Amino acid sequence: MLDRVGELVGRAYDAEADELLAIGFWRTTPVQLPFFFVMVFFQAIKGRGYVLRRILRRAMRHAWLLGQREPTLTGVVAAVIDSMGDTFPDLIHRRDHLLKTTQAEEERFLLTIEGGMTRFNELISEGGGTIAGDDAFKLYDTFGFPIDLTEIMAKEREYGVDKVGFEEELAKQRARSRADREEAKEVFRAGDITDGWIQIVDQEQTFVGYQQIHIRTEVLAYRVKDDVVGLILRESPFYLESGGQVSDVGVVSGDVWKLDVQEVADVMGQTAVFGSIEGVFPDGGEKLSVEAQVTDHVRRDTVRNHTATHLLHSALREVLGDHVVQRGSLVAPDRLRFDFAHTGPLGTDELEQVELIVNEGIWANHPVEIDHRSYATAVEDGAMALFGEKYPEQVRVVSIPASVWNSVGARMRAKLLRLVYSGSLVSQESQQE
Repeated sequence: MLDRVGELVGRAYDAEADELLAIGFWRTTPVQLPFFFVMVFFQAIKGRGYVLRRILRRAMRHAWLLGQREPTLTGVVAAVIDSMGDTFPDLIHRRDHLLKTTQAEEERFLLTIEGGMTRFNELISEGGGTIAGDDAFKLYDTFGFPIDLTEIMAKEREYGVDKVGFEEELAKQRARSRADREEAKEVFRAGDITDGWIQIVDQEQTFVGYQQIHIRTEVLAYRVKDDVVGLILRESPFYLESGGQVSDVGVVSGDVWKLDVQEVADVMGQTAVFGSIEGVFPDGGEKLSVEAQVTDHVRRDTVRNHTATHLLHSALREVLGDHVVQRGSLVAPDRLRFDFAHTGPLGTDELEQVELIVNEGIWANHPVEIDHRSYATAVEDGAMALFGEKYPEQVRVVSIPASVWNSVGARMRAKLLRLVYSGSLVSQESQQE
């Protein structure tokens, strides 16, 4: 591996100390990258995918210090795949994607690293011993320098970095981004999303989200309008908002592009995902093979809250009476809301009793059972149907044994109640109808 690194960067391993450090970093980093790619698949900018990009850019900076001005890391990753592919066949299976993604990342960073290094050196030459938070943020936002890379570079010059100031600037940017996303969603919701679709394959879509959240599939149709791309997948793991449960988020990735799924919507009876594209989307009508990935931790948290909603419903009926039926709900990854009709707000004792019953149900750790039967049979067997929902003749019935809960529905549930963790009632609100 060292010989291959030496060939690519034009330096032997017995070079000068600074070059030795750079080559030593390259000795280990490319070995890690293909495995990290397979695990992460650039799932989330702020999650593990962001960590991967940080590692990549540290390696690219070392290549730049060694005089490389063209993509180089890709060749080392290829050597790792070739040497370890027999033991880890996933590397061979994903070889083309791994190499294309690595090269795309290298090319993207090489466009900005020159300017970033120039700006960094200017900051150092100004003196002061510390890089200000807003300057560190500009290195990140404009030139793509992760904060830990700036910290490493500063430490090499015996400088510090105002990390608190950087985080403040980052928080401001995230707030602006959230506001922009909400504005984009309003525009999206107000527009007509049924026109402008280009069909690639005439085939019915299959929803696989109950069994899989990560799948290789093909694009049946796509739509490009302004800065938003829509995709209809042959097999879709993305849940479409229904029954109070919010839609999934995630990514759909092609060879050299990635769609950040920000909206899921029904388009002429099929589930479409919409979002912004990173990279170059091939808008030519050709066959598109992709990998679709629901963001795991968001789905998992939403599933927990959906199961907790039914535990809460059961507890409310036990404490207040059988007149309590669901009149609406919100099930999101960070919270849930349960709407019901009652004569007045719950007292402190009632709230504590409901919370205790919910948590006792969780601690009992009953398995959640799923089967399919006719709607009439399910209701006759005592299953609760959600207010305002329309059900097909054959329904999916979700049950928690020991008379905890029995529900008609096709949404997500935790497999074991202990996966819900715990329940806490944080507020109640009365509304006049």
